[in-house]
Amino acid sequence: MKRFGKAGMALFLAVALLAAAFSSCGGSETKAPKRTHDQNTYVLSNKDAKTPHNFVDGKCTLCDETSIFVQDPVGGTAILTEECDQKGTVEEIWYDTRAYFIEETYKAQNPPELNVRKRAFVYLPYGYDKDDTTTKYNVLYLLHGSGLNEGYWFKMGTYAHNDGVYTKGFGTLNMLDKLMKSGEAEKTIIVTPCLYPSDSTSPDYHADKAAMLPDHPEYEVINNSIELTQFYGYELKNDLMPYIAEHYNTYAASGSPEDLIAARDHQGYAGLSLGSMTSYGSIINYCLDYISYIGSYSGGPISISSESLINKVKSEYSQYKINFWYVTAGSGEGGEEGINTFLTFRDGLGLQDGSDIKAGDNCAYMLVNGTAHNYATWITALYNSMRVFFKK
Repeated sequence: MKRFGKAGMALFLAVALLAAAFSSCGGSETKAPKRTHDQNTYVLSNKDAKTPHNFVDGKCTLCDETSIFVQDPVGGTAILTEECDQKGTVEEIWYDTRAYFIEETYKAQNPPELNVRKRAFVYLPYGYDKDDTTTKYNVLYLLHGSGLNEGYWFKMGTYAHNDGVYTKGFGTLNMLDKLMKSGEAEKTIIVTPCLYPSDSTSPDYHADKAAMLPDHPEYEVINNSIELTQFYGYELKNDLMPYIAEHYNTYAASGSPEDLIAARDHQGYAGLSLGSMTSYGSIINYCLDYISYIGSYSGGPISISSESLINKVKSEYSQYKINFWYVTAGSGEGGEEGINTFLTFRDGLGLQDGSDIKAGDNCAYMLVNGTAHNYATWITALYNSMRVFFKK
C-alpha cells in the first residue's frame, strides 16, 4: 500500500508539472488582455500621446476606472426635451459694478472709478420662497462664451441664435428642473452674468460706449480682449456675489467678504469657452477663497501660465481646497492638449481624479463623444457637474 501510494503521488506530480508546462506555453491565450491604459498618466502602452478615458456603461474600456459621468451627449434626450412638472423660475436682475478691465487698461492715466450697471439672469429652483429665510441654497455662477451674453444659457434676450443651439426644444431649464426634482442635483440658485464690461442692453455683446460710460467717453470699451478673463473676478467678488447674497436665500449670511468666504463650500463657478478661460484667469487666480466648485468647459489658460497659477494657489490659497473641478471638451475639439493641461493642474495641486466624491475624488476630465465646440458639449458638462457639485 505504501509503495502504491508513492507511485500514485509521483504520477500526480508528473501530471501537475505537465499541466503547468502547457499553461506556460499556450495557456496565456485564454487570459483576459492586460489593461494598458494607465489611469494616472492616461498613456497607452508604446504610445506617448495622452488618451482620455473611454467610458462605456460607466467603465473605461482602456483601464479599470469607473465613472458616474455620462460621455455620450445628453442633447436630444428626455432630460432636455420633456418638460418637468416642477419648474423653476428665471428672474432678471440689474446690479451696479465697475468696468474693472477698462480701469486696468487705462491704469497709467489714473482713471476714476468707471461705474456701470449690468444685467444677469437668476434661476430659482422649484419651491423657492423668498420669505422662507431658513431654507438656504447653493449658488452657481454660470458664464457664457465669446460672442454670447448673459441670456445664452437660459435662452433669454434678443441676440441672434444663428448656430442652431436651441433646436428641437433642448433646454437647460428642463435639465436643471429634472435633476433637482430627482435629487440628483442639490437645490441650487444659478446666476448667468455677462463677462464683458457692458451695460448688456444691446442684442450684441459689444456695448454702446455712450450708454456704458456717458460721463467718460474718452475710455474705449474693449470687449474682445483675452485679458478680460483675468479681471472678471474683481466684479464677481466685489459686486455680483455680494448682491446675490443680500437679495436671495443663500448660505452666505451677508454680502461681506467674511460671510462669503465662510459660505465657499456652497458657491461655485462654471463657464464655456471664454468663460472656461475665465475659470483659470479669474476663479483659480483670484476667487478660490470664495468659490470651491469649478467647471471648465472647452477652454484653458492662455494669458496666464499653468505653472504660475499652480504656484499662486499653493501659496496664497493653500488653505482653500477645491471641492470639485470638472474639465471637459467635445471629442471634435481634440483631447490631448486639454488632458495635458488638466494633468498639470491635477498633479500640481494634488487633486484626486475620479467621480467618487465619497472616496475623496475631487476632479475629472471628460471628452463628450461626437461633439464639438457647441452646446451639445457644454450642456453635457453641466449635467455631469450638477451631479457632483455641492455634494460634499
